[in-house]
Amino acid sequence: MFHLTFRSRDDLTLFPDPDRQRLALRTLARVAGELLVAFSLADNHFHLVTVGGRWQAARIAQRAACALAPVTAARLAPARYTPINDRAHLTNAVKYLLRQPAHHGIGAHP
Repeated sequence: MFHLTFRSRDDLTLFPDPDRQRLALRTLARVAGELLVAFSLADNHFHLVTVGGRWQAARIAQRAACALAPVTAARLAPARYTPINDRAHLTNAVKYLLRQPAHHGIGAHP
């Protein structure tokens, strides 16, 4: 299981309007499919929590970056991978993701 973090290069806004946010959410769900546990968009970054090993996480990261290229308003930096090794870490990662929209001022229903 992995927590993937994607940032924009130069901290630019990735999804500047609700239409791009909705398209990004649909794209991420489609790309990660059944391996996706949780995800969250923020202003200049987004998070995915996925099941599977490093190879599956790398494949999802590659597919997400390619699929989102026409959607984002800025280029993505390479994804950061954090292994999730126990239940407590998974719980904390999901709680963190659930707080991201409010923390970054993203609406509940983009």
